[in-house]
Amino acid sequence: WPEDEVDKLLKGSPSRAAAAERQESVNAAIDEIRDAFPELTVGSLRWAFDILFSRLIRLDAMGGELALVPWADMLNHKPGCAAFIDLNGSAVNLTTDRAYVKGEQVWASYGQRPSSELLISYGFAPAVGDNPDDEYALTLGVDGNDQFAEVKAQVLRDMGLNPVETFPLKLSGYPRQLLQYASFVLCSPEKASDLPGLAKTAFTGSNGIGQSIFDAARGVMNGQARGKQGVILGGIAGEIAVREMLADMCADALSAYPNTLEKDKGVAQGRMPDFPGADAWTGVAPEAIRATQRTVSAARVRLSERRILAKTDSEVRLQLKKLKTQQLNQSM
Repeated sequence: WPEDEVDKLLKGSPSRAAAAERQESVNAAIDEIRDAFPELTVGSLRWAFDILFSRLIRLDAMGGELALVPWADMLNHKPGCAAFIDLNGSAVNLTTDRAYVKGEQVWASYGQRPSSELLISYGFAPAVGDNPDDEYALTLGVDGNDQFAEVKAQVLRDMGLNPVETFPLKLSGYPRQLLQYASFVLCSPEKASDLPGLAKTAFTGSNGIGQSIFDAARGVMNGQARGKQGVILGGIAGEIAVREMLADMCADALSAYPNTLEKDKGVAQGRMPDFPGADAWTGVAPEAIRATQRTVSAARVRLSERRILAKTDSEVRLQLKKLKTQQLNQSM
C-alpha cells in the first residue's frame, strides 16, 4: 500500500501500527537486497514482497515451513472454513471440510485470523459480520507516572508477563484475565514490597501459588479454553475500577476513528471490484481497482472493530450499573 493510504485508511485502528511495522520491515529488507543487487528496482522488489506475503503457505508436516505452492495459492479463504493445505508424502494436498458438487467453488482456510490481519497480509477483508475471528486488539500496561511503575513492571516480568500486554475484544466477550491484569496495573499498595503477593493473587488466586495463569489468557486469545484462576484485586471497588477503565478505553478508541459510523457503513457495504481475468492472481490489476479494493476492505475492518468496541462498551457499562447497585446495597 502507499504509505499515505495506510495512515488514511487505517487511522484509529490498531492495525495501523501493524501495517506500518510491516512496511518498515519490507523497506529495510529492500535496502539490504539492493545493497547487494543494485540492479533490482524498488518497484520490482515491492511486487515480489507483495506476492510473497500474500501467497506463502505454512506446511505443518514440514515443521511449519513456509512455501510457495503454485495453484494452491489460487484458493480463496472463507471465514470459519476448516479446510487445510499440507504436505502429504511427495505432494501438497488440500483436505476439505465438506463435500463439493461439480462447478462449486472450493474454499481453503488461511487460518483463524481477524479481518485486520487478512487485510495486512493478503489485501482483503471479509464482509462485516462474516468473520467469527474478528477482534479489537486492546493494549494496556503500567502507567509510567505510577509511583511503583518500575516495580510493577519487574514483578510482571518475573511472572512471565509484560509491562504492556494486548488482549482481544470480541463480539462474544473478552478474557477475564484482562480485568485481572488491569486490577494489578491500577492497584495502589502502601509499599512496593506488597506487589509480588498482589500479582500472585491477581493471576493465580492465591499468594501461596507461584504458577502464573497467563498462559490461559493467551489461550483465550488463541481460541482455546478460558482460564478460571485468579481474582480481580480490590473486591467490588476493584471490579468497578477496572470496568470503568475498560469503558473509558472503549470510548476513547471509538472516538479515534475519523469517519462517522454511517460513512464507514456506506463504504464497507460497497461492492468489491472484480479483477479482470488473470490479474486476480498475478497481482497486476489496474491501480484504480486495487485502490477501491483497499478502501472497501479497510472500511470493513474499521466497522468490524467499531462494532466490537460498541458492544464491549455497552456490556461493561451494564456490568458497572449492577456492581454499583450491589456496592450501594452492601453499604446500607
